[in-house]
Formats: sequence, structure tokens, C-alpha cells
Amino acid sequence: MSYINSLALILRFIKWLTADADQVLEIETRFDRSVDLIRQDFHELGESLAFGPGLLSNTV
Repeated sequence: MSYINSLALILRFIKWLTADADQVLEIETRFDRSVDLIRQDFHELGESLAFGPGLLSNTV
């Protein structure tokens, strides 16, 4: 395999890794946003995500 072919393969692999990393970052961002929205909903109900007095304590 020539140097140019090897370099092309390496660059294609790096591009593939970068695209995959961007997708993972997007998933993590969406997950964090979802958790924030759930916390806001519970807070508006006067509840907490911690298991203590309130709505969730009855399910333990």
C-alpha cells in the first residue's frame, strides 16, 4: 500500500471518528436537557428527584 493510500485511509478514519464523537456529544446534550426538564417539572410540583417525603417516597 502506498503512502498516499495509507494517508487517505487514516484521514477517512479520523473523519469517521469525529462524526461519531459529534453524535455522542449530541446524545449527551439531549440527555442532559431532558434531565433538566424533568427536574423542572418535579420542582414545579413541589417534589424532588431524591427519595424522600413526597410523591416518590410512596413507591419505595
